[in-house]
Amino acid sequence: MAQEPPNSAIPAGRSASTGVRRTGLVSAAWGLLLDVVYPPRCGGCDRRGVWFCAYCAASLTPPPDDGGSLPGMNSLVCVGAFDGPLRSAIHNLKYENDTPLAAPLARLVFTALKCHDHWPRWQAVPPALVPVPLHPGRQRARGFNQSELIARALGRLTGWKIETGLVRVRDTRSQVGLDAARRRDNVRDAFEWRGHAASASIVLVDDVCTSGATLCECARVLLHCGAKEVSAATVARATMDRAAALPAAGRR
Repeated sequence: MAQEPPNSAIPAGRSASTGVRRTGLVSAAWGLLLDVVYPPRCGGCDRRGVWFCAYCAASLTPPPDDGGSLPGMNSLVCVGAFDGPLRSAIHNLKYENDTPLAAPLARLVFTALKCHDHWPRWQAVPPALVPVPLHPGRQRARGFNQSELIARALGRLTGWKIETGLVRVRDTRSQVGLDAARRRDNVRDAFEWRGHAASASIVLVDDVCTSGATLCECARVLLHCGAKEVSAATVARATMDRAAALPAAGRR
């Protein structure tokens, strides 16, 4: 039986870039076909056609007015409050495996960043994006880290580099149901920075900020490992009482 040529072999008259372009076209065509057979559904309202529709984007509740920062951090940028379509979209991303939602959620974060006072400085000296990590066991169970998916989509929009040296070394219990002090204790020493020194300017990326305990602990580690300033960008901001009172969200 004749063997196929090795993958590195390129037929005469063709370049490697031609193969890459053809692969890209096939991938795009396959994606369009899937959208026709299995059209995307809005993560906020289940409307067919897009992953997050304009109606849901226009109905977002502003985030709680709490000064826009956290202890030890330069700034905190949040798209909206953790309710309504934003909460449903985050739930569907995390628990229903609707990973394409990361892209439209990242676009919302991008818009919020451009409206922030620090945007001109971030444009002049681009920060690194650092996703808040999951413990390896939890990430294996879920199959992905939603914060990293959002960070990578945000990186494509901003052009900022992604750094993944921040790791979670302790599998902490869920923060749900814990008061602010117990949340801080729960995540203390749960993170480490591994690899080269952290970038001087960093924007942490996460899906939801409630008490801010996780983001503050991440910032503490980053500042100890070379960062000079740390900000955070999240899709949603929840108050602890509001997060506890809201029922389970999602389309199923």
